[in-house]
Amino acid sequence: MSTNRVIDLSVKKLSGTITGEELSELEAFISENDELLKVHEEAVTIWEKSNKYVPKVSIDAETSWNSLQRRLKEKPQANVFSLSQFYKIAAAIAISIGLGVSAFNLWDTERYVTNEGEKLEVSLADQSLITLNENSSLTISRVFNKEFRMVVFEGEAYFDITENPEKPFIIETNSTEIRVLGTSFNVDARSEKKSVEVDVTTGLVSLTEIDNSSNQVVLSSGMKGIFNSESKELVSLESENENFQAWRTEVLVFDDLKMPRVLSDIEEYFEIDISASNEDILNCTFTSTFSKPTVREVVEILSLTLDLEYQQVGDQYTLTGEGCKEVQE
Repeated sequence: MSTNRVIDLSVKKLSGTITGEELSELEAFISENDELLKVHEEAVTIWEKSNKYVPKVSIDAETSWNSLQRRLKEKPQANVFSLSQFYKIAAAIAISIGLGVSAFNLWDTERYVTNEGEKLEVSLADQSLITLNENSSLTISRVFNKEFRMVVFEGEAYFDITENPEKPFIIETNSTEIRVLGTSFNVDARSEKKSVEVDVTTGLVSLTEIDNSSNQVVLSSGMKGIFNSESKELVSLESENENFQAWRTEVLVFDDLKMPRVLSDIEEYFEIDISASNEDILNCTFTSTFSKPTVREVVEILSLTLDLEYQQVGDQYTLTGEGCKEVQE
């Protein structure tokens, strides 16, 4: 927890929002612990290098952008992408390097889309690899990696990003901006969930509300960030779910896991409904690993291990039996 706290305090210090009491707390952490000092220094590095990306221009990019928007409206509606902040920033970059706003063509993009039951690996020009889950979309400018690295994303995907300190990798979702230098992480930004979840495997990732840059968390390996698009709440916590990328690895791991979490992971992976007929079943824990499993295999082994039975009606499964009288530790 000290690591998470140091990251939070470091971000507050860098953004100028830290209080005197919090500053004293941060200084105590980093003066007494070399590992926490390294965490702070790494946070400073990623902050400073990523901020180099923002163009320092004195021109009126807003006027140029509005002019571009007016021209866009003259195009056939079928060709128009969502005019997100991604394009606005990209237009400003084009202006800042002397190309003029007309040089950034909003239709000069590649868009990758997966349908129900499909997965897709996308290799980018910088050697980064993105694996899209079903019902996802990824939009990339054809000038990607020349002046900047930015994509627009919706759905769920695993990102394995090539390190480039001079060109941070930026992912824009409907409600958040995710910024990294080189790292691997999972993003779940499915519109039906009303939230954006980021699970970090390696490296550091910043997660920021797109309309409020002060609402930000920095996540390190093993951490999870969740932004609620309705309440605007943004939290960071230690990730306890080993199965956040099971959709990609096709491996389910349950290591002495409590039954509510087990059932939730099974539902998520197989897109089914599974419930317990009584509270005692939810007291149980379960340990097993499955590679490329079928739903029948998982449910049958789960039932056999815990001395349960199950009933199936379509995609709905109900576990029955005595369960566990007390929560297993």
